[in-house]
Amino acid sequence: MVWSHNDLHKSNILVSGNSAFLIDFDQSGANSKYFDLATLSLSLELSEYQEHTLLNMYSNCYNYEKFTKQKVIVAAQYALSVITLINDMDLVTVNKHNSSIPFLWEGEFSSNIDNDRFNLAYNFLNYFNLLIKKENVLRI
Repeated sequence: MVWSHNDLHKSNILVSGNSAFLIDFDQSGANSKYFDLATLSLSLELSEYQEHTLLNMYSNCYNYEKFTKQKVIVAAQYALSVITLINDMDLVTVNKHNSSIPFLWEGEFSSNIDNDRFNLAYNFLNYFNLLIKKENVLRI
């Protein structure tokens, strides 16, 4: 366990010139050393090569399988977190053409925030399913 930001996605990183600043520390606390790295990887849509680079910069002794399992947990957790923010499920319409990009948020200009939250959760679940199929990480 390490001290984690626990919400380290691209919207919580402000860049100015050659400097980067993290914001939104209200969820910080102890967590897996891979949680923030997995969240960042999903948010930035890193390739496997980029993930290995990120992990190697963090520590030259890392476990890619544990990191991949953490990505699955992160995708599921964000889906559940977002779905709980929906106020009125009657305003939600299921769009079968949703993305599998986990942090794809299209709600900036929408008049139906509940539908946008549902779509975001759906994207996380789509990505969760892709990871399960690709990595076979939930072997029992």
